Amino acid sequence: MKSIKLNAAAKVNLSLDIVGRMENGYHELDMIVCPVSWYDVITICEAEEGITLNCDGGIPTDERNIAYRAAEVILKDRCDRGVNITIEKHIPSQAGLGGGSSDGAAVLYGINMLYNLGLTKEELMGMGLKLGADVPLFLAESAVRARGIGEKLTKVDIHAPIHMVILKPEAGLSTPEVYGGYDTVGKPFALATDRLVKGLEEGFMKIAYGAMGNVMEPAAMALCPDVRRAKESLLACGALVAPMSGSGSAVFGVFESEAAADAAVKELEATWSICRKVKTVAKGIIEA
Repeated sequence: MKSIKLNAAAKVNLSLDIVGRMENGYHELDMIVCPVSWYDVITICEAEEGITLNCDGGIPTDERNIAYRAAEVILKDRCDRGVNITIEKHIPSQAGLGGGSSDGAAVLYGINMLYNLGLTKEELMGMGLKLGADVPLFLAESAVRARGIGEKLTKVDIHAPIHMVILKPEAGLSTPEVYGGYDTVGKPFALATDRLVKGLEEGFMKIAYGAMGNVMEPAAMALCPDVRRAKESLLACGALVAPMSGSGSAVFGVFESEAAADAAVKELEATWSICRKVKTVAKGIIEA
């Protein structure tokens, strides 16, 4: 049986701002999102019919898993075959790193390749949006500025790779709970997203670092104090800035060089069980 193997990247939010509330009640976002070099491994094999999903770590293997639903969406109208999917999980859950959405995007991408369906990137992104606002981010093949609920995407060219260390507290965070906490706390500070984009694209990295941030951090810290501890630990090890990613609980520290990130990892991995050096990458999905 023919198969395809893919690496599905994590993401970080270099900036996450909430700029309003829509008529439907959803928060209106303005954020810069980029894939980073931390991957789940997805293997997709041909099958005559049906969908089989194997996944480690006690993660659901039915319709509760976005990767399963992704297979349903693309096979329903485009192909009369089935698939066997295996996900080797490395990206932690409830971290704000988009691991589930990345897996779903990889399944769409992989089935399109496996069965030569000829769907365009835009068509795959449209399918992904039906599964969740984060899924198209991983199909965009670049860092993006995401607005609305995350569905309005504009390409952002990052001038040079950014070296980071990610710390993930043992406790995860529920996205609805963090948004609920934000609604109670309110917006803690203003962000300059336009300035961040200019810094990233023109190579003014000190300007870019100064414009990074996440307005949901105070709400997340109230629910999970280790988010604050992660931020403080990274800054103490020389991080130039240490925002939370998404709705948490992962926090990433930005370092001036790979060597500085290496030094921080050596110091931090003794006290943090989930400590990972990464860098920004161009694509969210690549062939393994």
